[in-house]
Amino acid sequence: MKKNLVAILIAIFVSLVIISAAFAQGEELTLSLSKDFGSSGFNSDIQGTFTVKASGPANLERVQFFLDETLLGEDTEAPFAIQFVTDNYPTGAHDFTAIGFTTDGKQIGSKTISAVFVSKEQASVAGFKMVVPILAVVFGFMAINTVTNMINILKAKKLPAGAPRNYTSGGGICPNCRRPFGFQLLGIHMFGRKLTPCPHCGKWSIFKRASMNELYTAELAELDTEKAQIYEVSDEEKLRKELDDSKYQNL
Repeated sequence: MKKNLVAILIAIFVSLVIISAAFAQGEELTLSLSKDFGSSGFNSDIQGTFTVKASGPANLERVQFFLDETLLGEDTEAPFAIQFVTDNYPTGAHDFTAIGFTTDGKQIGSKTISAVFVSKEQASVAGFKMVVPILAVVFGFMAINTVTNMINILKAKKLPAGAPRNYTSGGGICPNCRRPFGFQLLGIHMFGRKLTPCPHCGKWSIFKRASMNELYTAELAELDTEKAQIYEVSDEEKLRKELDDSKYQNL
């Protein structure tokens, strides 16, 4: 009996702690910072036009926003927010806080959020440092993809009709030569399709992923096309032979 009573008391105590924490959290303003125009980088570096926003209880009627200890502005209508331009303030680290006022006369504080104001020159340099590695990766990927495609084209041009393909990464059917081929793992993806050259004819196209049934059907059609071409060549050779023989018969 005593054990059950202790367990009940512990459960009540934990519930009160959770309710108190939730209530305390509800009585605190939530601050956030959003970019309107400019740049934001690593280490909370910002430059340009930004907006600091606050949200709180339903009876919140006005909010005062502070940059460090200076009043940045006051908003009396929800959503509560103040826009500012970093260039109007000294560069360096700054703190944002806010005080909210409710309809029943209470004041509610907020946590502090920090940001580092940088100049346009510093933002440009930081942006350049971020872009260069990205461009290096993109161009490196394109170079690898180009070399891989060239190798695959050389291999596929020697591939006889009906030869088995690898469709592990899916496959497509060339709209130009109508031959099926397997997609490479690397490639340029565009809205669920793939931009790549056909390894058979070398022409670039945007390929949709074909079903396995469509790919196998294209392989059979590829065989039929080759047989038809062989048949046409044989007929042409036969006609040429007949013409050659007719020359001797007329003598």
